[in-house]
Amino acid sequence: SQCLNAARQLGLALHNYHHTHRGFPPGHRSPNHPDRMPYSGWCTSALPFLDQQGLAARAEAAYRAGPNPFAPAHAHLATVVPAFLCPADPRVR
Repeated sequence: SQCLNAARQLGLALHNYHHTHRGFPPGHRSPNHPDRMPYSGWCTSALPFLDQQGLAARAEAAYRAGPNPFAPAHAHLATVVPAFLCPADPRVR
């Protein structure tokens, strides 16, 4: 039931994104995508709808910082977002 609840929360976040942006987030943005963060995917787009506004803001700041993945602005890349994991998975513990 924990996994079902996590999946439900993720589904609600994606539907809230759809309601706000009149479409689901793209799986991957090309460099020509008019969005402010090309190369990001649906997971990044869903963050604000999963009560992860701070992490979404750090991702956007890292994008503006440039391509160096070792820069301090990119430290958020190692953040585990619980909504993307099944709580019953033994690897999560």
